[in-house]
Amino acid sequence: MQQVARETWVAFERRLERAQVPAPQRPDYHKWTRFYLDFCHKYGHPPRSPTSLGSFLCKLAAKNQSAEQRHQAAQAIGLLLGRRAE
Repeated sequence: MQQVARETWVAFERRLERAQVPAPQRPDYHKWTRFYLDFCHKYGHPPRSPTSLGSFLCKLAAKNQSAEQRHQAAQAIGLLLGRRAE
């Protein structure tokens, strides 16, 4: 698993707070971001590229993740990258 800088997680937590993500869902948001960063590292995708997120979501679909799980993953990645959550 890729190591993520403490500053990145602190910023991510602030974004989760601003987006009012309920505390019980936050571990899932962290999980999706770790999976995404590992995916990008493994397959050579730049994490900030919009096409990387699309490829990641396709991979999740291939792994039988539900539409709801993929939506949550997309929200988590958006927050990680500093994009607005829906």
